[in-house]
Amino acid sequence: MVARRTVRSAAAGIGVLAAATSTGDKGLVLAATMLANAVATGAWTAAYPTFTELFPTHPRAAGIGTSVVVGRIGGLSPR
Repeated sequence: MVARRTVRSAAAGIGVLAAATSTGDKGLVLAATMLANAVATGAWTAAYPTFTELFPTHPRAAGIGTSVVVGRIGGLSPR
């Protein structure tokens, strides 16, 4: 299944990032961060087609719309 492979890939990317962070090597941390970012982007890209197969149109649209609103509100918060 695509979803299981996506979750495993995301977990592997986070694991590589954690291992690289523990070394303290800036180049390795940068490379691991880029890998984790690529895997996370791929996971979200794979999520949308998976959601279209799992959920009916109305709940799916409401859920994605809500997540977009929450993300935008979170983007407005001060750092």
